[in-house]
Amino acid sequence: MFYLKDCSGQPRAPQRNIEGIMRGVRIAFRLIPFVQSVELVGPEDIEGDCPIQLQVNIDPRFGKPFAPIFDEPWQPSRDVRFKPFSQYLLTELGRDVDCFAGDSARAREIGRDTKLVYEREPDYFLSDTIEPLFKSAENDAREAARCLEDDFRAMAPNICHYAGEAVLSSLEIAYHAMGGLDVFAPDISNYLENASEARAIRCADLWLRHAAGELDYCMRCVHNGAPLSGLDALCAVVYANEFADELDMAGRPAFWIPVRNPEVIELMRTLEMPRQCR
Repeated sequence: MFYLKDCSGQPRAPQRNIEGIMRGVRIAFRLIPFVQSVELVGPEDIEGDCPIQLQVNIDPRFGKPFAPIFDEPWQPSRDVRFKPFSQYLLTELGRDVDCFAGDSARAREIGRDTKLVYEREPDYFLSDTIEPLFKSAENDAREAARCLEDDFRAMAPNICHYAGEAVLSSLEIAYHAMGGLDVFAPDISNYLENASEARAIRCADLWLRHAAGELDYCMRCVHNGAPLSGLDALCAVVYANEFADELDMAGRPAFWIPVRNPEVIELMRTLEMPRQCR
């Protein structure tokens, strides 16, 4: 529940018509890509003083953040990162607001009338920022797999480059889909921390930080023309696939690098890397 008494801004007059509610909801959700649509529950009751009830439907491609606000009851005012989101709703609607996710138990209740009050459009942020990252990550993972199958020793720099870029694009997707608007230097460690802060992954543990650091190192070597070995390439693939596993478990888009070269599969088994032999 979002309470008007917690609003730090100057709220509008209480909105008691569909047009005003639609405007306020659009302002609050327009820069949060993981929100696919919003439905007003009980549209016939909006003329009173009871809280406005909103069902927030999540885009299954992106999932929802790991944050208490997406578990019932929603309490975003306790989470600093999501406070602006609640403030927009309270300021624009001028009333208490009760939200719940579209995949929650409340959304499965029978006999509720709803009205669609917001539907995400393919705006410039989604089409120009996020969608190209999908294509980039898919292409980089595919190219890394091709080089791996061809000659992982001779193509080590290419494999390291493509593996790192696939991870970077994946983390950028996760970060921006959760509503992150900032653009950072193309550094995997940096985007890992910001994706974690945006609740796109559960936590950036020591293993993921280590993997990010190793991939960043490989990408710097590629940029500076420093030598990289076949073992470096195999490790880069391992790290990239570990990131894909983590993102997939979090419900985010994930891009694995398949391993089909028999020599590479056998070598990975020797190095105790069976999970990477996809």
